[in-house]
Amino acid sequence: METRVSSKGQVVIPQAIRQALQFVAGTKLSVVQRNDEVVLRRVAIPQKRSAAETEALLATIRALKPYTGRALSIEEIDAAVAEGFRREWTKK
Repeated sequence: METRVSSKGQVVIPQAIRQALQFVAGTKLSVVQRNDEVVLRRVAIPQKRSAAETEALLATIRALKPYTGRALSIEEIDAAVAEGFRREWTKK
């Protein structure tokens, strides 16, 4: 599919894509440039929590024990993150 940039800098997203992604009028999108690409993403709407849910979440966080292991090098952290991404993106 192709589209064009108007003289006002506007771009029309084809209807089939809008329908598939459920983009309706007023949908907020973030625009990210990646080299020579433009990526549009739906802006996540923050989920509202009740005071009780927030307090329960804070209690859970307070109960966590601090990390007491050895400090990791940048290389070890990078390797762990890469491994996590590899596992996540190669799931079937």
